Amino acid sequence: MLERAEDALTASALVCPLPKTFGTPETQPHVAVFLSPPARQRRISAPLLADLFGLTPTETRVAAALASGARPADAAVELGVSQTTIAFHMRNLFQKTGTNRQTDLVALILAGPMMIEAV
Repeated sequence: MLERAEDALTASALVCPLPKTFGTPETQPHVAVFLSPPARQRRISAPLLADLFGLTPTETRVAAALASGARPADAAVELGVSQTTIAFHMRNLFQKTGTNRQTDLVALILAGPMMIEAV
């Protein structure tokens, strides 16, 4: 989280390394920086979320529900599955996203490129 001192505005930041491209000098690293103000509610791009992390359709729905503020039990009711099924998909989500906790997963989703608005 980044905070601006003059008005206490906070934003989530995600920095991702980019692969080296042909013809670029080896000494020049390339990164993408995604900034997301958490106070602003936006719809998650499910296709981009699925593509970035290689998620199944159900994993994508679970991740989107969690990022929208649902607890795992709420996500189970919303998706019409058991809490055990949600736990199974959450383990897969943690593995595919490199996170270990629900809060880390949600922070990654909310700060990531899948939150970019397509106009």
